[in-house]
Amino acid sequence: MKPAILRFTLTERVQHIILLSSLIILVLTGLSLMFHNTGWGRFMISLEGGLAGRGLIHRLAALMLIGVSLYHYFYTLLSRHGHNLLMDFLPEKRDWGKFVKTFKFNLGMIDSPPEWSKFTFFQKLQYFGVVAGVIIMILTGIVLWLGPQAIALMPKWLVDLTLVVHGSEGLLIFLLLLFWHLYNVHLAPGNFPMNMSWLTGRISVDELRNRYPLEYKRMVERKELGE
Repeated sequence: MKPAILRFTLTERVQHIILLSSLIILVLTGLSLMFHNTGWGRFMISLEGGLAGRGLIHRLAALMLIGVSLYHYFYTLLSRHGHNLLMDFLPEKRDWGKFVKTFKFNLGMIDSPPEWSKFTFFQKLQYFGVVAGVIIMILTGIVLWLGPQAIALMPKWLVDLTLVVHGSEGLLIFLLLLFWHLYNVHLAPGNFPMNMSWLTGRISVDELRNRYPLEYKRMVERKELGE
């Protein structure tokens, strides 16, 4: 039996790192502008090189986000690994029953948790939540980037609404990254202080068996684990 198996390819890990880096930069530079009238907001802007430097950093990070998003789209569309990854993330009807069963297990109403395949319901929810959030951020960001040109193409109230949505979405992404994703992936029991699979791409066979038993059984049946 192999001591660890490949869960994420190098290409997928690089995409994740670029996505993570661009989102963190966008959130920090976005929040510093949103709260520019506070002490910490002014401090952040000074670290970012003033308003001009902040704007430049924000736009460069936006280009990173757009680039990795387009790459991921074509990766899932044209490559075998990418297509398989997308198929694994697609929700199934039975996921909803497992979602309910998870809550019952956490409340002590049942003795055993549901069995998941490669990804849990919550991981799928995070994936498509990020997809939706990034699309909103990119579309609203492009409108704001156009500035006066956007006002010439659409009503001012729509541009103002875009500004509110863009800022609110950025704040929501910050909260989700900090309190949900960071905890579940790295700080939760069994992962603390860090789940290294986002760097190594690998997961131990024991962890696979315990956390994703259906995926483990599938790999055993296909003799992908040497069993």
